[in-house]
Amino acid sequence: MRVVSDFAGDYKDGYNSSLNIEEFSNDDVDTVFFYGIQCGIDKKLLDLHKHYRRKILLDLWSPCAFFTNPGHFNIINGFDEIYSICPFTSQWTNTQVGKKLMKYAFYPVNPQSIKPDSFNKLFDVVYAGSIISYEHIKMIDTISNFKYIFVTQDKTNKATHINISNALKINLTAQSKIGIVLNKLYLSNEHFINLQKYDGWGNNIAFNHVVDYAGNKSLIKWQLKRVIQHLGNLKLERIYNQFFNPVAPQIKSRIHELALCKTLILCQRDLWNLIEDYYLPGKEFIYFDSIDDLNTIIPAILDEYDSYKDVIENAYKKARCFTTGNLVALIQSGNEFSRNYSDTFLTQGCPINT
Repeated sequence: MRVVSDFAGDYKDGYNSSLNIEEFSNDDVDTVFFYGIQCGIDKKLLDLHKHYRRKILLDLWSPCAFFTNPGHFNIINGFDEIYSICPFTSQWTNTQVGKKLMKYAFYPVNPQSIKPDSFNKLFDVVYAGSIISYEHIKMIDTISNFKYIFVTQDKTNKATHINISNALKINLTAQSKIGIVLNKLYLSNEHFINLQKYDGWGNNIAFNHVVDYAGNKSLIKWQLKRVIQHLGNLKLERIYNQFFNPVAPQIKSRIHELALCKTLILCQRDLWNLIEDYYLPGKEFIYFDSIDDLNTIIPAILDEYDSYKDVIENAYKKARCFTTGNLVALIQSGNEFSRNYSDTFLTQGCPINT
């Protein structure tokens, strides 16, 4: 399988490029594997390899492409198979096109890129990511009451580290006892307008919450948003977005980073709970429900931290099942990921192809 990539359109944290799937590339003239969203945006690499019989795209962004231009169908057009981290978008797309075009894939990790200098725990809790919603603001306010690390790309209130190297982020994560994860996307009104351009979008399970949000009982929220936009008051619009955004699922790569840093995964429960396709609740990670719960659950964990060592170690072992090598093996076999696939690791052990 030949492997090619283009990360021009990817998030600038460097995670996807660190996967280094190219190490599995060979001179195969039958199958070509593309990763990096730019491969689907401009099609330059696709055109160069159009003579290949099996042209495969790795989708590490769904369901984000429903909100962008070019959109979902334009990005996946021209590929013979798409392996996606969103099972719901895969199911919906296959129904829309009337064939098995998309398959579910796990979000891979390259353990060679996550090798902290030490697992010595100096901090109570870490969060790495952006502040997009009121939930994020409350979460940062809460963890700032502890010995915390907050890593982000932009200048943000209470950030402890801004736009740092991936190596430093990994070291800070490994020095933290608990890591917070929210596996959600927060939709703006502009996102919703773009989403409505897709016939049958409401049948995509990823948008269950948006369907409910867009119902009559929430119509006034959209009307209020239109009034704010008409006034052109960006401050009011930001406040609105923080409080009222509907959400969609998106598994975050940081679950693997936390696991490999031997940092306890503390994940917010949501409508989809995709994390359970990877890790087992109570055995490999811990759930919390509302942001307010963090006020009690964080100190409770810290007080009994040694009792969570098995959970941390179990997650560390499980993370090594989701390597890039195992993803390549999955794709070459033509199979797809599932919760059952993940569970077999517990009973049979997983192959370690790094």
